[in-house]
Amino acid sequence: TSTSTSTSPSSFQLSPEQLANYKRDGYVIIKGLLRGKELKDAIRTAKQLNRISLPQRLYNIFFSGYRKLSFQTWRKYKSMEYIVFDSAVPSIVAQLMGYGCANKDKDKDKDKDK
Repeated sequence: TSTSTSTSPSSFQLSPEQLANYKRDGYVIIKGLLRGKELKDAIRTAKQLNRISLPQRLYNIFFSGYRKLSFQTWRKYKSMEYIVFDSAVPSIVAQLMGYGCANKDKDKDKDKDK
């Protein structure tokens, strides 16, 4: 379980333009999503995760599946725990996956049509 002290994560509503850009390009850039200490800690953690040894690099060349993937990184790195549980990232991911705030209006429209 998370040891976060926040009672509810931040929320962020993607614009229709951002959702369309994601569908078209496969990514969305949200400037200012992380700031200050959270951003610095996330960058430091990402750099740590990307440092791999020569034997690991050689292994990755020949067995490329999951080479950069690390499951449940939040369990080891506090900065990732914040992003996963207490930032706006979960609400953004939910919207990009088609869940959450972005679909509330669609659900209302479906009910009106019945």
